[in-house]
Amino acid sequence: MKILAKRDRVIVEKVNFIKKHQKPDAKARAASWKKRVHPHFQRDVLLRKCNTGVKIGHKVLDDGKKVRTCRDCNEIIEA
Repeated sequence: MKILAKRDRVIVEKVNFIKKHQKPDAKARAASWKKRVHPHFQRDVLLRKCNTGVKIGHKVLDDGKKVRTCRDCNEIIEA
């Protein structure tokens, strides 16, 4: 859903919710729980490839260009 580049975090849709307690105040007399999305570190998120989450490898081609590859099938991943 969203990338927070300065903090190296990402927000993924429908993943990692936290419950936050809301204290009672003048408007709302009863306490309540609020459900919020909590961001993940970028390193903890896997790329979906080959119908599963895979780790990324790096390879240098013959022309000197560095590319990302799938560690399972060694296919080049386009950015």
